[in-house]
Amino acid sequence: MAEKAGGFSLSLGGAARRPAPRRPAVGEGEGRGARDGPVREEVLGFGADGGLQMAAPAAPARGPLIIPKQENSYRAGTKFKPSYIPDAADKIDGEGISKFETAEHDTAVAQQQVTYGLHVRARPAEGEAAAHANGEQRGQQDAQPPAVPADRDAAKLKEDLEQLPPEADLDAYAAMPVEQFGMALLRGMGWEEGKAIGRGTKGEVKAKELIRRPQRLGLGAAPAPEQQQKKYIKPGETREKKDLVYVDADGVMKSSKPVDEKLVERRKEGVHPGKVMRVVDGRHSGLLCEVVALEPQEEGRSDRARVRLLPSYESVTVRCKELGEKEERTREEREKERERERGGSHHDERHEGGGNKRARQRESPPPPAASSERPWLVPNIRVKVVDKRVRGGRLYLKKGTIVDVKAPTVCDVFIDDLKESVLDLQQSQLETVVPATEGTPVLVLAGSLRGKRGRLLKRNTETGLAAVQLASDFSLHKLPLDDISEWVGPADWDE
Repeated sequence: MAEKAGGFSLSLGGAARRPAPRRPAVGEGEGRGARDGPVREEVLGFGADGGLQMAAPAAPARGPLIIPKQENSYRAGTKFKPSYIPDAADKIDGEGISKFETAEHDTAVAQQQVTYGLHVRARPAEGEAAAHANGEQRGQQDAQPPAVPADRDAAKLKEDLEQLPPEADLDAYAAMPVEQFGMALLRGMGWEEGKAIGRGTKGEVKAKELIRRPQRLGLGAAPAPEQQQKKYIKPGETREKKDLVYVDADGVMKSSKPVDEKLVERRKEGVHPGKVMRVVDGRHSGLLCEVVALEPQEEGRSDRARVRLLPSYESVTVRCKELGEKEERTREEREKERERERGGSHHDERHEGGGNKRARQRESPPPPAASSERPWLVPNIRVKVVDKRVRGGRLYLKKGTIVDVKAPTVCDVFIDDLKESVLDLQQSQLETVVPATEGTPVLVLAGSLRGKRGRLLKRNTETGLAAVQLASDFSLHKLPLDDISEWVGPADWDE
């Protein structure tokens, strides 16, 4: 360690090395001098000689790949032209004599060399034949062209290889990915993103797939059911072969479809399990449903089906004649249309905005119950939502429990399936729930026994009556089903 004037230095036995300057890349000096402002570079470390180890520069952003268009050298429809045509100056020599003359053709001489029919040649003698054969052999040898080299195939291959373009290296394959090759060709021909392909650029041309019709099937006819052949199927498969067709957005069946569209099963007429239909009559009129199963037929009873209402997914039983296609109108809608055709509502339609007002009245919720309506809402009783418009029909026929009565005809109901409370439901939107199990606690909601608790003994849905035994005096009473409801409150509730 030595101290010198003007500074302090520390030496470990050798002279300090300065980092060797980094050698710029090809063309780096010119580009670096042309840049404005500082340049950010990443230093990875120091080498053994003290030089800096720099990270490789980031690859510049690449634009869309383009393969230049090659002009078509083939011209179809042109007349044949000979490969060699002598110039006009070569036709006549310096003395004025034409170099190219037309060969004379003597028709008589040409016809003498032509023979017709079969000719039998005389067999020459053996000596003459041998001499003749030797003479012909010498003549053939003299007439043979010069020998062709044995490696003519190799020479031809070499000539073809010389005419091929230079072979692409690995860098060329890396610069042009396979998945971008087709797009690069199209860009070179003038195509742009979002532009249709072809001469007409009015819109995108979509490929269409033709749908094969069953053999000998007439227009508008449905194919006959095929005979099922016994075969071994895997779990989850079915033996039934689906009849698939294509239906456009307007519901019209087409014989061709776009490639990205899917086929659907041909719609079966009538009521079938799994079919989505519409209830056109009865209590659930206007709702869509999915047929679950057909109930067994009974003598003296109309055909019935078990359906799942949409969108509440509640299962109910309806008559088959009350079901129609999804596009079919309900009985109420048909009656209103007939009234409009008769002119019953002509006076209202003359007023400006009358039609919109009636539409708003149909879409708006029902008005609050009048004060003259008999209230029966009580906390801790089971009720059912019967209004099809509550939350878009998702709560139709859903059961719940009244948790709070805000007004004589307004309450909050806790829906079992939703696990949440629905606020401010009107009494007209609800219906009492009478359990089917005998011995279930019930509460009387109307009549002289209003507020009395009891036990359900039996109910009859056909007559609309139920037998109830009161808990206070064990007396038996026959009450309407609308006047009682299931009780879920505490057993020691004060009546």
